This record gives sequence, structure tokens and C-alpha cells, in this order.
Amino acid sequence: MSFINNFIISSATSIFVTFISILTNIIVTRSLGPTGRGIYAVISNLIIFLVLIFGEGIKRSNTILVGNDNNQKKYLSFFTLKYSAALSIAFIILFFLNPFYSFLLPNVSDLILIFALAAAIFTVLWQALQALLLGLRKINDYNFLLILQVMTIFLVNVFGIWFFNFEVSEFILTLLLSAAITSIFGLSRLKLRKEQKKDDYSNQTKSIISITGKSTVASLSMFLTLRGDIFLINYFLNPFQAGLYSVAVLFSEIVQKVPNVIGPLVLSKTVNDSSTKPANDTVRLIRVIFIVNIVIVLTLFFVGGWIITSLFGDKFAEAFLPLKYLLPALFFIGPGGIVHAFFMGKAYPPIVIWINLIAGLANIGLNIVFIPSYGISAAALISSITYGIWAISLIIYLSIKYQIKLTQIFFIQHQDFKYLLEGVKKISLKKN
Repeated sequence: MSFINNFIISSATSIFVTFISILTNIIVTRSLGPTGRGIYAVISNLIIFLVLIFGEGIKRSNTILVGNDNNQKKYLSFFTLKYSAALSIAFIILFFLNPFYSFLLPNVSDLILIFALAAAIFTVLWQALQALLLGLRKINDYNFLLILQVMTIFLVNVFGIWFFNFEVSEFILTLLLSAAITSIFGLSRLKLRKEQKKDDYSNQTKSIISITGKSTVASLSMFLTLRGDIFLINYFLNPFQAGLYSVAVLFSEIVQKVPNVIGPLVLSKTVNDSSTKPANDTVRLIRVIFIVNIVIVLTLFFVGGWIITSLFGDKFAEAFLPLKYLLPALFFIGPGGIVHAFFMGKAYPPIVIWINLIAGLANIGLNIVFIPSYGISAAALISSITYGIWAISLIIYLSIKYQIKLTQIFFIQHQDFKYLLEGVKKISLKKN
């Protein structure tokens, strides 16, 4: 299946997943209110944080290694299972450091923390298995795992709110349940058979460690840039302010779903192609996403306040102010994510790691200084500044590395529409 076909299929998946995620966030937020939403947002981001530290590396190495040699599927699958088991033991030990968590995560109960740690383990597992499916070019299975995960969360939450009046702990338990179910399905789609010969790929351990180290540093730095401020708001202010800010940030998370779904396709294409075509495809995607983001930013600027109160209720009206300061971040986050995914496939050039690290540290440092005095609006403005610096730096490096003019990156061309239409026609003809 061609890149454009995969792009369109994954785009459709992204739209569906985004829609269901929005509905889920609406019902959870309306049910919990600002304070409960703040705790839920902190825990959700804690899970993401743990998955980035302990899962991002194995996820990227799985895609790259199995993409280079499909025969490694069985070895990498069992390595992933063993890694998840070891991670479970490590998290049990970490839980006994509860005073450490209590200091950094005020207002979080032990039960919620246990659910969060377990959800992180299963999330690492299903995303690592999903990465294998991506490397094997099983795009339909790859996308279905995304759909299965969000649909499980949505259906359980709706049922729980309707019949059992779910609170924060139950919503976090739902994240655990969805991750466990998705892990089981992901493992079944790899179709591992006991009678298969066990090939010796133990020499790949060095490759896994190398890729894991670089991707973990880069992704952790991205997390500090994109999500680190929610912990600081909860720490310096309170869960109520964290809840308001999380609603504003929710719009950036929606925009971020585009590179999260399309980005892995760029990574998958880049791994096995040393030509300039992946770079050109990446630039084309950036141009299209810039146009889409302009429409999104202008819409939110004029009617964002009405959207927030209509979806989440009048209690969250104050979230519109930080949302306005976040609009530049929404413009840059998608294109930056696409370029970042491209350089993942190039095994993370050192300059990309440095860009991520500097942006992440700058974001955290500025937030520590300004959040206590200026609140969530300062956090939003700092995010926009650091997002912009991060994305523009990556784009400039891409243009220099592959001798692409910046005008080719920022301004859409009529060939882009033709490219997308041809892909739609191909898929339509195949279905007929």
C-alpha cells in the first residue's frame, strides 16, 4: 500500500479517534468539574510521562528493527513481553517510594496512583506491540489498536457515569482496562506460533539500547515542552487551576493527534528509504497541516470561549484566556511533530536531541519562575514561545539538511491538492 493511501487511511482513523476522544473528555470533564478534572489531567499526564520514559525507546526500536528485518518479529515480541514484566517489578518498587510521589503529586490518593502505574505498564506494552505492527506494514491493525483503545475508554466511561456515578479513581481504572484489552488484541494480531524456529537475534540488544537511549531523551524533552506545565500548576497552584488549564490544553492535544497518527507513517517510510522522497513527502504534509492549523487557530480565536462553555459548561469559562495564549502553540505543534517523526526514522541526529532538550528545559525553567506569580496564562504563553522555537528550529534544520527552501515548507502548492485527490481516487477504485 502506497504512502498516500496509508496517509488517507490513517487520517480517517485520526479524525475518528479525535472525535471519540473529544466526546470522552467532554463527559469526563462535565462529570468531575474543574477540581476533579485537574486531578484526572495530572494523573493522565503522569501515565504519559511514565510511558515516554519507559516505553518510547522500545516502541521506536521495535518499529525500526522489525522494519529492517521482518524475521525479528518473534524475538522482538518476546523481548517486549519480558521488558513489560521487568517494568512491572520496577513499578512495584517505585510505589514503595510513595512519599516521593506524595511530595510531587499533591491531592493524589494511593489507589489512584496504583491504577496509574498499572495503566502505564499496559500502555507501554500495547504501544510497543503496535510499533511492531507498524514496522511490519500492517497499517490496518496498527490503526485498529488506536480505535479499540479509545472506544473502550469511551464506552466504559459512558456506562460508568450513567449507572455508577464514576469518580476520578474509576476513570483512571478505565484507562488501565482499555490498555490491557488493547495489549491482548495487539499480541493476537502478531500471530506468533510456538512451532516457529527461534532465531538468535541477541546481538540486536546493542541496537535496541542505542535507539532507546536517544529516543527516550528526545521524547522526554518533548514531554517537558508539551505537558510538563500541568504538574507545575498543580504543585504551585491547585487542582482547580490545573483543571481549567487542562481544558485549554485539550485543544492542543486534539491538534497533536494529527502528527501522533501520521508521524509514525513518516517514520515507517523513512526507515527503509535513503532517497529524498521521504523528505519531500514530509514537506508536503507540513504545508497541508499549516493550512489546516490556520483555520483551527482563527476559529478558536473568535468562538473559542463559546466552544468551551458549550462543551464543558460555564464552570470552565475562565479557560478561554489561557487558550488564547496557546493559539500560537496550536499552529506549530502539528508541523513540528511531523518533522520530529521524520528524524526519528533517521535515528535521531544529535542536533534534534539538543533542540528537544533545550526547548524542554527552557519550558520547565520559565514555568517555575512565572507560574507562582502569573498563573495559568503565563504557562500558556510560555508554551507558545517554546513550541514555536522547537518547531521552527526543526523545520530550519530540515531545510538546511535537504536543501529545501523555507517557502516550499510554509506555502501550500496546487500539486498538494492533486496529490491528495489521486490518493482518494486510488482508494475509491480499490473499494469498488
